[in-house]
Amino acid sequence: MSQYPDRIRFNWGYHNGANPKIQTFAPKPNHFDKVYIAAWYLGKHDFEKDKYTGNSDEAWQLYKASKKQEAAQCKAIRSAVPEREDYRV
Repeated sequence: MSQYPDRIRFNWGYHNGANPKIQTFAPKPNHFDKVYIAAWYLGKHDFEKDKYTGNSDEAWQLYKASKKQEAAQCKAIRSAVPEREDYRV
């Protein structure tokens, strides 16, 4: 992936998304960096809702919590789905 940690790339995406001068240049859905994309949209959302404070810490915590919840949901689904050779979750 990238030589930079997730937190750094998240920070870049968040502040870029909150910058009205570059909001028209949204990352493409197939952009290689999913962390950056998520942060970009969180930054844009915070800016539009007048919640942007110039600090990405709260958005980073929200992002990490959503990733943990997503992982827990996937684990629950995997344990609930009967094991079959021809079916993968």
